[in-house]
Amino acid sequence: MPTPPPRMPWRLFGAALLLGLAALPLIGQARPGVTGFSPEGMVAAPRQIVVRFATPMLALGGIAPAPISGACGVGGKGQWLDPQRYAIDLAAPLPGGQACSFTLAPGLKDLAGRPLPGAGPFRFTTP
Repeated sequence: MPTPPPRMPWRLFGAALLLGLAALPLIGQARPGVTGFSPEGMVAAPRQIVVRFATPMLALGGIAPAPISGACGVGGKGQWLDPQRYAIDLAAPLPGGQACSFTLAPGLKDLAGRPLPGAGPFRFTTP
């Protein structure tokens, strides 16, 4: 008959349990930053610009200033779609040969007050 494995001392078990419980708030916690920007590259007649963030940038239903700035040659209306996505609906389709560039607003922080690392500029063009 095989010998059973040695038993874990209670102190060691308790320490491991406490360390595991202490780490729970960190599990799944994303780092602030931009996880997506669209459109990108060469795009024919884009109608909307969307930037997606890794962490919430405002409370659900909250109001916050535009997190990006830039120009495309036509006006547009920006709005938060949810706490992690901001969109600009362009007033008209962009003409051919248009180059657009956007950057994050200076000093941008997420809802938890953590600064976003530098990203961008985000660029796209029309054929």
